Amino acid sequence: MREENMMRIKLGRCGRISKKKRAEYIARRLRDKCRRIFKKKVKISQELNKYIWSRGMEKPPTFFEVEVSEEEDYVLISLPGEKTEG
Repeated sequence: MREENMMRIKLGRCGRISKKKRAEYIARRLRDKCRRIFKKKVKISQELNKYIWSRGMEKPPTFFEVEVSEEEDYVLISLPGEKTEG
């Protein structure tokens, strides 16, 4: 069974984080935020990961929309309109 939700993610506090760790911080915060909501293992799609790292590690996007697909075992986070397997 697959349920899909749209979420708007605002992670604007990464300015306090060291420049060399910002993109990693954004990915970790996104995963933690979804883990708290869904109480399941969280996977980030490859395209979303590329989007987070697209501007480099020092200037990742801090506001974006994601599509959350809830599977039986895990939650998959992807960009809206992205083709996903399953």
